[in-house]
Amino acid sequence: MPFSRRPATEPMTQKKNISRDNVPAPRPFIPPFMGWVGPAMLVAGLALMQRANVALTGALDGMWYAGLGLCVAGVFFWLTAGMTGRQVVEWVKGAGLALACALVIRWAIAEPYRIPSSSMETTLHGDPRFGRGDRVFVNKWIYGIRVPFMNRRLFYGKAPERWDIVVFKSVEPDAIHKTLVKRIVGMPGERVLIRQGKIYVNGSPLPLPDSLPPDTYYTSPPDARYGVLEDDQYSLIPPGHYLVLGDNSAHSRDGRYFGWLPNEHIVGRVACIWWPPTRWRDFTGFSRSWWWRGGVVGNWSGGESVWWAWAMWGAAWWLRRRRWGWKWCRMTRRWPATAATRGIGRWRRFWMRIS
Repeated sequence: MPFSRRPATEPMTQKKNISRDNVPAPRPFIPPFMGWVGPAMLVAGLALMQRANVALTGALDGMWYAGLGLCVAGVFFWLTAGMTGRQVVEWVKGAGLALACALVIRWAIAEPYRIPSSSMETTLHGDPRFGRGDRVFVNKWIYGIRVPFMNRRLFYGKAPERWDIVVFKSVEPDAIHKTLVKRIVGMPGERVLIRQGKIYVNGSPLPLPDSLPPDTYYTSPPDARYGVLEDDQYSLIPPGHYLVLGDNSAHSRDGRYFGWLPNEHIVGRVACIWWPPTRWRDFTGFSRSWWWRGGVVGNWSGGESVWWAWAMWGAAWWLRRRRWGWKWCRMTRRWPATAATRGIGRWRRFWMRIS
């Protein structure tokens, strides 16, 4: 009997070919033109913040917060221009997580500050103009974490030491600058008096540290009381309080005027000057330790610099064997972008192989 193919019980269905070109593009939630409006808002916000910074009174605090709002909105519109609603939601999630991590670091670990005045000259250079003046990093962990927006601590860390440069919240309710930077001179329980340009602690002259110029002269103006008058109220530092003074004593409104500084008002210790680069300075001595030299500088000079030199230069040239030996061949045309990309790719593959 000859072989016969049985007829299919159900007709074969044909798949419909759907072209991707026929699918309509999703409508953006943020208009594309906001990519130009966002940078303009950012510049306007920075201008408002700078104008509020140079003001000598606190009447322009509202302008500063308005400028901050413009900066945030400008960055948001600049980075999300042309995105759909779903893309905006995902971007906000990622940005919110990054912002939360940044806020935790600034609250509990370290935070940059700008020096607004000349009260700490010549140690710290202050200038209210944009991009001028020293920028410092403050270690907020060393003395204990403070409760946000309150002059209280969650726990107490290391006790402040004499000659530490600290950032603190002013004890004067009507202060022009709410956050100040001074140097700790008097410790709790000491009797401090300023006489003839010198500081006397419990009747003995206080020797100056090497970080201060030897000709530093502390003034005792007639309208100042703390550390100037001999009464116990103005010369004896109570427990948990400190006397802070500016290095530029003649042009500094410091503890001589507003009194003893409570420990809870201290935000943290100034660790270093990070801007401008020509004035970089370490106040903690960490850069002179073996941890820095061996762990940071040694690692960079001995390891990272080799990898980056190979990535940027070694990937752009290569050796080719000739009859008479090895020869350097010409550089790639797309140097250094192509060379860096190839070098980094090789480094990643090598690292994945050994790890």
